[in-house]
Amino acid sequence: MLRLLHLLGLFGLARLSGGRAVPPRDDSGGDGGGGGGDGGGDGERAPASVEYAEVTPDPVVLDRESRTPVQIGVVTSGSDGARPYGVLEGPDGSRAELEFDRSDAGPYEEGWRAEHVFPPRTPRGIWRAVIGYGEDVHELEFSVEDVEERDPSAIVDFQVAPDPVEEGAPITLTGVLKAERPRWGERERSEERERSEERERSEEREAEREERERSEGRGSGEEPRAEHRNPWERPERRRIGRDRPEEHRVVLSFRPEDSLSWSEIAEVRVGDHGEFACTLDAWEPGWWRAEYLGTARWSDGFRPLRGTRSAAVHSAVRSGPKMRSRFSGYAALPSSTSAGKLVKHTGRLTHETPLDPPPGVEWVAASSREVTFWFRPTGGSWSSAPVGRATTTNNGAFTKKLPASRSGEWQVRYSGQSGDLKAAPKSRTVRVRTSG
Repeated sequence: MLRLLHLLGLFGLARLSGGRAVPPRDDSGGDGGGGGGDGGGDGERAPASVEYAEVTPDPVVLDRESRTPVQIGVVTSGSDGARPYGVLEGPDGSRAELEFDRSDAGPYEEGWRAEHVFPPRTPRGIWRAVIGYGEDVHELEFSVEDVEERDPSAIVDFQVAPDPVEEGAPITLTGVLKAERPRWGERERSEERERSEERERSEEREAEREERERSEGRGSGEEPRAEHRNPWERPERRRIGRDRPEEHRVVLSFRPEDSLSWSEIAEVRVGDHGEFACTLDAWEPGWWRAEYLGTARWSDGFRPLRGTRSAAVHSAVRSGPKMRSRFSGYAALPSSTSAGKLVKHTGRLTHETPLDPPPGVEWVAASSREVTFWFRPTGGSWSSAPVGRATTTNNGAFTKKLPASRSGEWQVRYSGQSGDLKAAPKSRTVRVRTSG
């Protein structure tokens, strides 16, 4: 209960400060610098931070007869010796406390998992998971809905080729998005058609019975009738075809072998027959997955689709002469602001350096590196060019203030330089209020 009260207190501070309760610190570095540590080879301690969080499954599809379990996975860095804590907040204002247990550990991250069970009468709508770790507060939204609300979809035949591959060589990610996709009203028309056909068959049987009663002595057997097969009765799962009116997109995410966090790398359009393909450069071994976010309710003439996620596929990359890089502690604050206000982006970049004797390495600050900032408005695509740039300080830190005009997702990227491989990007969401 004390943890819950502490989290709610932090959450209140986070709302006042725009999303994250942050202790005072020296911002004298201006737009080119910033504070914060990473716990790398330079001896600085990393601030406690939530690096990644997800709810599985999302959406949560309720069972009307039994309870529905969900898992909340969290990845943290900069351990402060405690475990994360959190609450689930429902659309009706209800709250449920989360208890996290350690599920995994990496060289510089820890994985945590909490479980919650939704009863059949759970309020439908958008839920929020509010997760605290140290002074950091992270929010995550997910949908709770009935099975009839949206039709299912699936990503099949997801592959990464070639495998293995040389460092820096191209790899191609392919797959197929399939779904049951009747138009709005088809199911209702199908049910009405079935009822109409059943009425017609009943009337025919009654007419035949009356005819037999009037025609005694004639054969009473019914002549075989052709079956009326309803083409909508059992819709087959098929590739999304040419009759789709809206554009479907699949997000491709990557998780390095020694990391627990997933990072969005690319977004690809689904073709006319549900197929998708994207060619990227391989820079280190790890896992890839594809995710379809689904379609919004009442978005077009078709019934909406639930989102889906493929199984993770491993990609083996033969190491080359370059060293790996990592972002940590990336934040974009305030996470809720008014249009035109500045959002402050902070974080830290580290990279490997070899130890003697090889093949040992340690992670140290990556100084004098250029990082870039990209923006994707809600429901849109990533900017075609960086919207901002910053250079890391001697301790690998970066700071950049950029104006926020629309709600959406910000991402920091490092393309690699001076013998470094590029780093998996980090993303944060900022909501922009149109008034007030």
